[in-house]
Amino acid sequence: MISVTFPIQQRYISQFCIRKIVGKFAKLSHSPLAMREQTIFDSLKKSLWPTSVSIVVLTLTGPFGTYQEFALLKRFEFWSLSILGGSFFIHLIVFYLVQRTDGGYKQKLIASISGSILGSIPATLLVVLVYVSMTGVVVPTKLYLSIWGNVVVVAVLIAILHVLPGIFLRPKLPNDEEPVASEDQVITSDAIEHVPLLELLPDGTRPCQIMSFSMQDHYVEIRTVDGVSLHLMTLREAIEQLGDLKGARVHRSHWVSYRHITDVQKDGRRHAAILTDERKIPVSGSYLEDARALLEAKNAAP
Repeated sequence: MISVTFPIQQRYISQFCIRKIVGKFAKLSHSPLAMREQTIFDSLKKSLWPTSVSIVVLTLTGPFGTYQEFALLKRFEFWSLSILGGSFFIHLIVFYLVQRTDGGYKQKLIASISGSILGSIPATLLVVLVYVSMTGVVVPTKLYLSIWGNVVVVAVLIAILHVLPGIFLRPKLPNDEEPVASEDQVITSDAIEHVPLLELLPDGTRPCQIMSFSMQDHYVEIRTVDGVSLHLMTLREAIEQLGDLKGARVHRSHWVSYRHITDVQKDGRRHAAILTDERKIPVSGSYLEDARALLEAKNAAP
């Protein structure tokens, strides 16, 4: 394949970089994380199954010349380091783009593919480092573009594997065809009569116990006074199932309940909604007036 000897110093640099990346993964699972970091880490964990499947398939089939280049165990080592390390960079970009998408799964699929293409740039450099570390031979720069194309193909396939279950395995929501209130509307009716979302929550959950929604990759985290549950749906779909439950969307990725908002405060250069359990939910500028209106309606209530 490539026969030019790679200088021993550069080979050691490649091995050092790989050890650093692996060390970052090891530390990540044991370090206390901020809210956004925890969300990213949870998202990485959810991508474990398509990543694992990809490593197994690539190891057995040996595409892009790796079948001839490496024996089975070496092939497994190469693809494990390349996929796990490359996925770290790719997933960060995909996560950012998906979080900026509040549409359905088609939009999420487009965001995932776009992020995979962009994230494949640093992932390509990592693949080269892995190859150099394992073989000790140089990779001419003229081959980088074709390697990037190979990385894009693998990354896009993994992204599709990650998103497809959300399209085909998503549970049917109650009253899907009934007209619903706008997702951005602050519901001001005093009577809480019908909340279809309760059918997805544990038996005995009451509307007044629902506190907030937060997007976690392709899942909605529904927090109640009794705990947290994850549901495979978009934030829009969750809001559409609120029925008469009072609340407001305060961010592209967050919704809060009328009963549990206690304040809207400045949090650095941003704003945050304070809930009854003292959590701070980010409030974006485009939803700030909705958050304040919700709080004013609650404070004005007898």
